[in-house]
Order: sequence, then C-alpha cells, then structure tokens
Amino acid sequence: MDGAKAEDFYDGSAQNMARFLQGSDPRRSTAALVYKNRQFPQDPTFRLSADKEFGASAGRKLAAFEQGLAAQTPPAAMTVAVSHSWGEAAVASSEVYGVHYDRQISLSGARMPDGWTADPATEYHHFIYDFDALTTAQQLGLAGDSHPMEEPAFRKHVYDDPADNAQVGSWKFTANPAAKAENHGLIAAADDARNRTARNDIARVIFGSKE
Repeated sequence: MDGAKAEDFYDGSAQNMARFLQGSDPRRSTAALVYKNRQFPQDPTFRLSADKEFGASAGRKLAAFEQGLAAQTPPAAMTVAVSHSWGEAAVASSEVYGVHYDRQISLSGARMPDGWTADPATEYHHFIYDFDALTTAQQLGLAGDSHPMEEPAFRKHVYDDPADNAQVGSWKFTANPAAKAENHGLIAAADDARNRTARNDIARVIFGSKE
C-alpha cells in the first residue's frame, strides 16, 4: 500500500483489502497473503518509484517467493496478484523473472519494467480514480515510461473521484489540494464506504458476482 509503514503490518491495516477479498470468495477456498520483502519507495519526487534496479530487485525477490509458493499450491488453484501503487512494479518485474499469474490486478499501479510483455495466459485489470496523483506523475514522465493506464493488455476500470470538484472540458478542478493523493490511496481501501463500488468490482473480477 502507498504510504504503508511497518507497523501497519502488525496492527492489521495493511491486510484490510486482502481480508475483504478473502471474505468475498463464495466458495471459501481462498488463501490471501500480504507480501512485504522490500523497502517502500517513499520519495515524493518519484525517483525511487522510477528506479529500474530498485524495481528489478523487488521483482527478483517476489519471483523467488512465488516460485516457492507454487511448489506447495494445488495444480488447479488460481493465482491472483493484487498490487497497489509501486507494488505493480514489483509484480510486473516478477513476471519478467518467470512468474505466471492467472489474474494480475493493478490498483493505481506504478509501472512495468523494461522487457515486460503481457502474458497471453494472464488476465490484466487496472483500477483507478480519474483524479489521481500517480497518474499525473506518469503523464509528466516522473514515474517511468510504461504503466497500466497506457498498456492495452490491462482492462481499465476508471471511477469518478468522490471529492467535491468542478470540471471544464477535460480539466478537473478541486478545492482540496490533497484530493489526488487521497484518491491514490482510496482505490486500495477496503474499509472506506467511498470505495465500495470499486472494491466490490475488484472482488467481482476475481470471484464473479458480488452484491
């Protein structure tokens, strides 16, 4: 999660979306794991988010973890990766190192590394609010040059942001200067009523119908 801290993994808040998605499985047959094995890029200039070796290192570690996990996973099991923000760089990098996901779901995901190509056997989805800080950084070339919003393999799920704002043509304005950053985190929130539609759509993509 963007802005997550080590203590969030101990108080349970970093696991909220995984817990929600696991509980959304009508067959009650899902094991949800929240993975952390790398420093989070917290640089407000997006330097670390766009750093290729930083992402590649995280991808190598995640690939090793996934390959070990696959050795203990039933052959018929479906593997779904849900990543938020910079987590998409780690997940996409792990694909470069040979990991296969049945579904790869980006929640306002950052970027894909050089050499990444979509796996034809993987279903890709990208969920995002239309007023988002990372999207702006991507448009300005500050967060890498290959990202889910521009990648045809990803099915796009774009939501109107809940902030009070005004729109003139394609330009959106808000009185809340923090709205873009808030929306970037909101898309990954399972316990915020404003994100109810998006979170249910994420569950629907994974499991099928959810009311």
